[in-house]
Amino acid sequence: MFSLSNRRYTGAKTKLLNAIDESILQVFDYKIKKNLSFFDVFGGTGVVSEYFAKKKEFSHIIINDFLHSNFIIYQGFFTQDSVV
Repeated sequence: MFSLSNRRYTGAKTKLLNAIDESILQVFDYKIKKNLSFFDVFGGTGVVSEYFAKKKEFSHIIINDFLHSNFIIYQGFFTQDSVV
């Protein structure tokens, strides 16, 4: 199965995910909250959004990106609608 983390380009944040998570936890302990929103300011490949979308504390993900092509890709990976 294809994964967002398989999309590669120079500048991808895949290797920084744990550091990003730890940095956020130092300022805001999201693990004691529920139904939080996560705003990915620099969407890129979407790996940061995917990482936080998998966490039970986050029920809403907002992704910012300049490229329309990435918007289409995000729709494909993050939309919950089933296709028949």
